[in-house]
Amino acid sequence: MQWGETYRDKFPLLPNQGAGYHFPEDYKLGFWDPSKTKWKSREWESFRDPHKLTYRSYHEVQSEREASLEAVIVAARAERALDYLDPQWVEVLRMFFAPMRFAEWGVSMAHQYVGRFAISGLITNCALLQWFDELRHTQRIAEWSRDLDAAHGGFGDYRKQWLEASMFQPLREFIERVCVVKDWGEIVVATNLVLEPLLQPVFLTALSDLGNAHRDSVLPHLSYSFRLDEVRHWDWARALAEMLHRESSDNAEMTAGWVEAWWPLGERAVAEFGAVFTAAGRSDLFEHAYGAAAHETRDALEAIGVSAAAAPAAGSAAPS
Repeated sequence: MQWGETYRDKFPLLPNQGAGYHFPEDYKLGFWDPSKTKWKSREWESFRDPHKLTYRSYHEVQSEREASLEAVIVAARAERALDYLDPQWVEVLRMFFAPMRFAEWGVSMAHQYVGRFAISGLITNCALLQWFDELRHTQRIAEWSRDLDAAHGGFGDYRKQWLEASMFQPLREFIERVCVVKDWGEIVVATNLVLEPLLQPVFLTALSDLGNAHRDSVLPHLSYSFRLDEVRHWDWARALAEMLHRESSDNAEMTAGWVEAWWPLGERAVAEFGAVFTAAGRSDLFEHAYGAAAHETRDALEAIGVSAAAAPAAGSAAPS
């Protein structure tokens, strides 16, 4: 539990009146305080997760989902489903699928920071459950990539692809930039209100559609399971931003500024993956998914009081 600004001065017997009472003065990471974000609130503890998850209920939901997913993977292995994959589809997976573990891992790292410094245990809970989700995605991508490599080879260069392949560089830049941001609110906006709503419909839904077309019996199940998590991430971040915007127009302006800074880099990151679908002869799938994702994300931002004008076309300056 975070100590929370709500409780400052209510327990005066605790030394230093706040969260730092059990940390030494020279503690390198520091501890939460209102300066950790430019969002401002007097009611941090009024935030509620739209999905009402506690650790126990989260564990129950994810255990059931993982058991179902594991059953699909075990059956695919037993029936040698990988042996029947279209070689063109295997090449698409080599290009795109395996390196995406780094994107998932990067978002998990960013949300460790959010969970560490968010000024409410209720916000911390959402950030940490998201961290668990991203680790789960990372593990599943790595695991299935290993099976693909055993069956077809050529999946072992995922690190080199992430570091050197041109289509991953805008996404890598986004992830690396967001992992050094020191404002936890900006991290939530950059990842949950900009990047993931733009990226995941392409990485999950469109790629799943392409997999169905190539008789891939596993990827659609992976994608569906991951997407259920991503929807929760978008929901809790929007609920938090909406609460803060109702409290202060300054918060809405701050969110709009962050969206304006991160949107161009997010657009560029996702636009690069059109090459994957072009190589498979289905650029129409990408164009539809990407266009719909951008439109729906803009609508969602407008619904929480951030004008679509705050989401400029690609080509604007990236965040510093």
